[in-house]
Amino acid sequence: MSGIIIPKNGLKLNNEEIGSQLLKEINGRSSKWTYSWSDLRGCAADIERLLEDAGVAISNRPGVIATVRSHGPEKKRFGGYSNSVNGTHATFRRYRDGWRLMAVAKVMVYDGQHRDIKISVPKHEYEAIQKRAVEFFAVAKVAA
Repeated sequence: MSGIIIPKNGLKLNNEEIGSQLLKEINGRSSKWTYSWSDLRGCAADIERLLEDAGVAISNRPGVIATVRSHGPEKKRFGGYSNSVNGTHATFRRYRDGWRLMAVAKVMVYDGQHRDIKISVPKHEYEAIQKRAVEFFAVAKVAA
């Protein structure tokens, strides 16, 4: 790599010029299964939407870390081998002013592999999400 280093506090997602150059260096000539800068901004929006759907308050989102891995090609029906292609793995961190890119790397992705998002929240938020998910359910009594 020629030297674009992600700062300690991450790279803001509105920094199009530096972000695009960084991904160009990391992805090389690969483009089909790797992420562009606009794709990474879309991933951050998707993560934000998942937190919203889970009921995580905006005030509790700073400090949340999320990782995203791009998807692979469609699974082949015939043949005994699996294609591997270059993909992107990115780590984001939520600050008060929005998401920042903390790390990005080229990874191998395989046939049939779906986009993978993992969100790490504090334990109290995790327990609150679990509680909200089951609050409308009760255990049925089974006749013996």
